[in-house]
Amino acid sequence: MNTTTRWPSVDRSPTPTGWARPANLMPADVPRSWPRGRRATSEAEEILATAEAWWDVDRSGFRDGDRFLRNIGTAGSALDLRLGSSGVANSNDPKWLGPEGLGYVYLPGSGGNNLGTTDNRAGTATTWQVSALLDTTAVALPVIYSRSSSAAALMEIYFRYSGANIRSVVFFVDGGGTQRQTTASSASGFPVGKYWYRWTVDASAANTVVTMEYADDAVAEPSTWTTFYTQTFTGVTGLTVPSVNARIGDIAYTTGGSAFQGRVFRLIERINGSTTLDVDCDAITSGAATSFTATTSQTVTINRSTSGRKSVAMPSKTKGGRPCMLLGTDDYLECQDAAQHGLLNFGQGDSFTALAVARRWATQVSAARIIVKLDASLTAPNGWSVANFSTGQFNNVVLSDGPNIINTGTTTAAWIAGTLTTNGMIVDRVARTLRPIINATIHTSTSTAAVGSAANTQTVRIGRSSGVGTSYADMEFTAAAVFRRALTAREITVIANAAPWGV
Repeated sequence: MNTTTRWPSVDRSPTPTGWARPANLMPADVPRSWPRGRRATSEAEEILATAEAWWDVDRSGFRDGDRFLRNIGTAGSALDLRLGSSGVANSNDPKWLGPEGLGYVYLPGSGGNNLGTTDNRAGTATTWQVSALLDTTAVALPVIYSRSSSAAALMEIYFRYSGANIRSVVFFVDGGGTQRQTTASSASGFPVGKYWYRWTVDASAANTVVTMEYADDAVAEPSTWTTFYTQTFTGVTGLTVPSVNARIGDIAYTTGGSAFQGRVFRLIERINGSTTLDVDCDAITSGAATSFTATTSQTVTINRSTSGRKSVAMPSKTKGGRPCMLLGTDDYLECQDAAQHGLLNFGQGDSFTALAVARRWATQVSAARIIVKLDASLTAPNGWSVANFSTGQFNNVVLSDGPNIINTGTTTAAWIAGTLTTNGMIVDRVARTLRPIINATIHTSTSTAAVGSAANTQTVRIGRSSGVGTSYADMEFTAAAVFRRALTAREITVIANAAPWGV
């Protein structure tokens, strides 16, 4: 059997059995079996199946809550990637996001990440209602109206207000110039998870009544609701619709309140019984989307912060949505066993290829590391690295034996912000060349003649430097692979043109 072009059948046992890896390629201290996987279905998968490490968020069977991203390359579980800095959930973990039956936008809960609309209307009203299909695991309190001083711990869901010191997180309630607020506490029965929520302000009578309701998850807006909170403002009549564009998930100011964290599937606003805004995220057809059109025809912009985790557009399964790991300010994945076994160490005579595919947006920190086995904090580090060049959108690759370091990049060809892009490097010790890769293009080579062994005791990391270095990368990570050989130009082209590798 040709083990370089065929996958074994699925084996989900703790210690897979079956297809033995050829003895001349198997280190003595790692499991002597193929990884759990499936048969190759394309030429790209046949090539990737020969990689020592192949991590793929889509193909590896990762499920929300797992602690490791399985290696489906030839080294098996010895090179599984751990999420974050420990075996338990912590702040260094990237966020796994996968497609569902409906498209959605994930908002990471930090300022600058929101859905902005071009719906700018002003006037008075007697009733105002918002229904929304949301999914959040955070303990959030739905707010109808709140001053900034009392809103610091409250999650911003929807607003139409522009006052510098006041938050109208869901609605702005204005009666005779007097500003009022009401907050439903968790003790009032506010459910956390994926539900439809509805907030209603009825000012049609002598008093204004605020009602908060929820209903179970459903594709269509429910007709039956459960009330979990009401409040009456005695003597308050009338509502003011401010002249400001509506926004979902994050207010426009820098003090008070907390940006919404979770999935936004749909939000419907009705004023005086008529639908004025219907933001249906199932209209999204690409993870590269920066905007889409509401059912009510307004443009909805997916706003993303300049640093940290950024908003993610996730199409539905039927529209091609693919899972990803969202990395931000201090998120990463790491392979502990790489240092123990040396499987991804490369000596002076070892050719290798390292590739990673990710979606990154325009703002990046200088030298943000995509995939790396090098401690960037050392004066003379051994190892290798694929990163971005300075704060630009160019690929930068490093090969170093300590005293001798090659630092080269693609200063004439850049990855495209918002587009899944394959970044990588080829080290050919026979030809004595180091070449950076962007998508299917292999760029100008640099001589490696003066560089010795790049082996070290560092972990392999995705999203930050090894060792005590940082250089975190903000990105949606989907896949990576490391080969113990120099891939050919044709092999790079085949991989880069296969989803999700740059497509």
